[in-house]
Formats: sequence, structure tokens, C-alpha cells
Amino acid sequence: QRAANVLGTNTSSVSITEIIGDELQEKGYGGLYGVGKAAECPPRLVIMTYEPPGEPTDTVALVGKGI
Repeated sequence: QRAANVLGTNTSSVSITEIIGDELQEKGYGGLYGVGKAAECPPRLVIMTYEPPGEPTDTVALVGKGI
């Protein structure tokens, strides 16, 4: 929700899914899991999906990596 607020988006239009720790391996994200498994905090993949009200007019992708 914080990301939606920063983007100036209605939070009801944004859904956030997190895949954390061992679940990454189970869902086929072995590379991501392998790189982060020894870290103090478990690795995670955050998926943020925006569903605009009405017809979408453009496509935007935000890709980031945190260490």
C-alpha cells in the first residue's frame, strides 16, 4: 500500500504478493532463492499488480533489486 501511495494510486487498485524463503524454491525461483538463502533476512520476491479502473492506456514495468 505504501508503494501505491507513493505512486499516487488508489490502494484498492493495487495488489501485492510476496513469495518468501523456501517458497521461492518450491515455486521455481531457485536462482533467487540460492542467492539469498544465506542472508540474515530470508529472500523474497514482491509482485505488485495495478489494475486501473477502466481500460488501461499504457504499460509500465517497475523492476528493482534490493541487497
